[in-house]
Formats: sequence, structure tokens, C-alpha cells
Amino acid sequence: MESDLNEYFYCAPSYWKFVPLDGKKAPNEYEYDPKEGKKVKGYNWQNKPYTLEEVCTKPKKAIGLHLCPATQTLALDFDGPDSEKTFENNFGFEWWSLPSAPRISSGRPNHFQMFFRVPSEWRDDPRLEAKTLKPPEGKKWGNVEIRWGNGKGIQSVVWGKHPNNKRYNPLIGKSEEVEFGKGDGQGFYNWVGQLSPRFVEPAFLPDSF
Repeated sequence: MESDLNEYFYCAPSYWKFVPLDGKKAPNEYEYDPKEGKKVKGYNWQNKPYTLEEVCTKPKKAIGLHLCPATQTLALDFDGPDSEKTFENNFGFEWWSLPSAPRISSGRPNHFQMFFRVPSEWRDDPRLEAKTLKPPEGKKWGNVEIRWGNGKGIQSVVWGKHPNNKRYNPLIGKSEEVEFGKGDGQGFYNWVGQLSPRFVEPAFLPDSF
């Protein structure tokens, strides 16, 4: 598996740091929680960023990428049909004019994430925060999530099986929960086309953002 992961993450930035996950996209390591008086799954995971070499040695069913000042990385998560229109409505320019960046998909149609490097002068700026951008009232466009953990733990899955229990319902313009294994886009997280770290270096988040 280690050789496969090294190939999958070939040329990934050295500042990227990872977290081992269970089969439901959650950090899987146990650590002692003094409040609980016992080891708790996922406790303090945000303070344990692993290099690629380190995470390769950990038991896991998936791998997450830390999104925070320490890893200099922010993700834009396009979540559903026409989420690109939601982006344009909120930012005033079209998503495809963003600089090139590694892009990953869970396999669900119209779902993907782009990973950008955050300029050093922005990394502790409280105005840069995690948020969900929604479409205008009356529009059934998908959301766009800004994934950035400045002060709290946020990670995105970049390798592993997609444990999807959602299926998009076009009649109501959103996804509904279904039994695990019956959602749309069953499969594995994977880089989109040639937009992997092997071929695309994460661009800095543009000033227009």
C-alpha cells in the first residue's frame, strides 16, 4: 500500500500534512482525553499533522488533508449541480478563471474540491474563515464550501473509499439521505484528470478571492 500511496501523492507539496481516517471520513486514532478520563477516538487529531511517510504507516481506511495555517492549504468544495453558479454569484467572477490547482472528486456527479495555497500574510487573518456559500433565494444551485480551519480542525478526504449515503433528488434540488451503499457516486476519491499534484502545483489563492 505504501508504494501505491507514494505514487498517488507523487509530487505532493512537502507542506501538506495528513490525518488517518476511518471508513466514515473521521479521524481514527485514539488519544487520552482528560475530561473523559479515557482514550477517545479522534481526540486532538488537529494537533497531530503527519507527513506522507508517517501517515503511510498508520492503520486507516482513508486519508485526510489538514486545511489550516500550518499546512498553508485551503479547499473550495463545489457541492452539487450548478454550484459553480453559486460561486460566481458570491464572488463576481467565474470559477474556471481561478488559477490551476489540484482537484479531487468523490465520484459523485458535480462534486469536487480544489486545493489552494494561502499566502503567508493571510494565514492568520480572521476574515479568512470556513463558511458555506449558498445560492440566491429561489435557486436550486449547489453550495460552495470554503474549507479552512483557522483555530479549529478541518480536513478533507484525499484518498480512500467514498462512504456515500446521499442521493441527489432533482425534484427538490438537493441531496437526500439513503442507506449506505445506495447513494450516487459510489467509488473512491481520485484526482480529476491531470489535475493531480504530479502535474499541477497548488496555486496561491488569488487576490480577487
